[in-house]
Amino acid sequence: MILSAAYIFKKNADKSKTRLDCIASTGNYEEFEMLRAVKDIKETAFRNATRKGSLAVYYTAAPNENYGGIDGRKASRYLVKKRNISGIYKPDAELGFAYGDMYGTGDALLFVERSFSETSDGVTAGSEFVVLVAKGKRHDQLALYYELVNGGLDEEIEKLLSQAKSEVQKD
Repeated sequence: MILSAAYIFKKNADKSKTRLDCIASTGNYEEFEMLRAVKDIKETAFRNATRKGSLAVYYTAAPNENYGGIDGRKASRYLVKKRNISGIYKPDAELGFAYGDMYGTGDALLFVERSFSETSDGVTAGSEFVVLVAKGKRHDQLALYYELVNGGLDEEIEKLLSQAKSEVQKD
């Protein structure tokens, strides 16, 4: 198998324009697991609560117009949490697929949008996307993107998504 992990993120937070919460995952990618909350954070007038063990990331635009990768590519968006996680490159914005890599590793990331949309105010409530991990495939991310677009990874994706466990926590 090329893909080794899947994380499903959804826009649940109402106070952050860019926060996405992990609602299900295979839970086996150490780089994401290290980003989980280590303590409860209470809700305030300006932020949503965060529960210990939960995983939230932020889907943001580039911090400034000069921000870009070493190879000259400019990501359309970035996934961040305390630090940059990945640039998100969308060769065709209409398709709902994207690619990137986990900063500081040799791993490729693939992004599959599920009813995902954003406005100038941020990510639309209820928007979802899946992050798929291909360990050690950083240099193959564009080839993997085309394999994803052409359906070559559909069986692997279905298998990983069937293994993903819900992370929705009830009060």
